[in-house]
Amino acid sequence: MMSRGARFFLGGIAVLLGLLMALIAPDDRTRLFFYGFAVFCFLIGVVCFTQGRSRQFCGSVIGLCVLVAGAWYLATQLQAGPLVSGSRSQPSVLNAVFFNVVFGLPSIAYIWRTRFGFARVAP
Repeated sequence: MMSRGARFFLGGIAVLLGLLMALIAPDDRTRLFFYGFAVFCFLIGVVCFTQGRSRQFCGSVIGLCVLVAGAWYLATQLQAGPLVSGSRSQPSVLNAVFFNVVFGLPSIAYIWRTRFGFARVAP
């Protein structure tokens, strides 16, 4: 559990980053990616500033976004990527699997535990 000061700091940075991404979004096809990342940042801010079911729901949406990104990463690497790249900074099937283990499994655990805000709220 993070302290109140750490949550407000992280939430404030996330909201500011979301505003920045929304303001600098270009007028071409990539605009939706900028807006999507801005919404992701705003969700992080909501998680930092709220409690209870709204925090659990937004946290579960963040976890679902991480799962979708991991599945997309793994699928694209299985289609056309190398099995091993030799570097953590280069995409590969092995790096996609690592991503899903490190970020996907905790996301699944959180979503399962909170059930998108429908689980009982711990005091």
